[in-house]
Amino acid sequence: ESIRPEFQGVLEESPVTGRMERTYPHYKRVMWYGLSVLVTLAMLGVAFFVMMCSLNLQGYIKDGTEYEKAFYIPKISKYAVAGAMFDQNGYLFIIPTIVHVVVIMQLNQLYRRIAEWLTDNENHRTEYSYECALVLKRFFFEAFDCYIALFYIAFFQFDVVNLRTELVSVYTTDSIRRLFCESILPLILTNANRVIAHKSLSSPLKTLKKASESSLTKKKSLQDLLPKPGDIEDELELEEYDEFDDYLEMVIQFGYVVLFCSAFPLAAFLSIFCNVIEMKSDLFKLIFVYRRPPALRAPDTGPWEGVMYSMVILSVLTNCLIFGFSSEQMMQWMPWMFKRGELDQEFVSGWGRVAVAICFGIEHILIIAGVIILSMVPAMPTMVRNKLKKMQYKKDAVALKLRHEERKKQHQKRLKNKQAPPENAGGSPPKNITPGKGVMKRRKNKGGTPKNISALGF
Repeated sequence: ESIRPEFQGVLEESPVTGRMERTYPHYKRVMWYGLSVLVTLAMLGVAFFVMMCSLNLQGYIKDGTEYEKAFYIPKISKYAVAGAMFDQNGYLFIIPTIVHVVVIMQLNQLYRRIAEWLTDNENHRTEYSYECALVLKRFFFEAFDCYIALFYIAFFQFDVVNLRTELVSVYTTDSIRRLFCESILPLILTNANRVIAHKSLSSPLKTLKKASESSLTKKKSLQDLLPKPGDIEDELELEEYDEFDDYLEMVIQFGYVVLFCSAFPLAAFLSIFCNVIEMKSDLFKLIFVYRRPPALRAPDTGPWEGVMYSMVILSVLTNCLIFGFSSEQMMQWMPWMFKRGELDQEFVSGWGRVAVAICFGIEHILIIAGVIILSMVPAMPTMVRNKLKKMQYKKDAVALKLRHEERKKQHQKRLKNKQAPPENAGGSPPKNITPGKGVMKRRKNKGGTPKNISALGF
């Protein structure tokens, strides 16, 4: 794991490696965790108040039940009554939804800066832990922003018709908002900044051109002599690309589809069309709007994979509740358990507990089936895994062969050095070497008369 350059701590000897490493007290990070929770809860309270104002403005909250009186705001709800400005049957009914999406976007931008500041102060050691903490904060807040109104309509009012209407409105408006804010608006601003920059440089160039006109030839102009900005300079002027927001938006869109699919089954097909537009939009902004990002290899999607698994598990519960209580789907399959009430369907006496048991039984069965499928179906196909193993085997075999050949060459070289005769063996004495005195005496007496000749008997 890569260490964050921004990580701060005290140098201490590691008990594992014995080297000096930076450490940060855990209790300080826990204190910042507590502050992050408090700040996030305060921001969630603001988001909840905005959601209540939006639902009152759209006419979803009415002074009809005891439970909704706590959330009913008469000064705002009066604009959504029949014949008012934002009547649901009028032409301006979509305006409160647009306002709701815009306000959510501003709240998300505000909390984005707050979350980054909080995560920086938590002083995470590795990039992965930093990213996990930031993903947890931002996803939790933005998911609450986007889904709280839908959860209120689905599981507090149990109104699947309004749920479907709100889901289509928010999903469509948010898709258009992403397309405009991420591609069209940055392109307009980038081109406008370039035009302003060129205009600011044009007047000094004209003055310099008039002053230097006499010294220039007719074939060359000052504009030709000035260095023209190349592709690299143009690209450096663009804004740096950050994939975090794209991941977050795709996960939020995934939640729209899976959490409420029983209320709006066409959301899956609509998301295909929106994903095609999103793909072309991302391609457009990567080429023309943002700076080209560096290519970094990664084994998976990091913490986003865990977020999506959690949403899939939660979607089992939400869709079972919509099936059994928020809509008439269960009544169509098991009509003997229900009866028509004054306003909505009601359970026949004695069948309510059975319906609850059926819903949660289906939920448990689906979760168990999902766990079994996840454990039995490999993340990588067997054919691909075998191909990768084969490639790795060939690489290891080649590396082993090269090491064996290198060792063989070294062994032959050592044997050759041992068997080679020493220098000047059996030859004449080396030149420029004076023989010793004993050698000279032996040479003089060689072949001469012995000194003690009388000892031989002559």
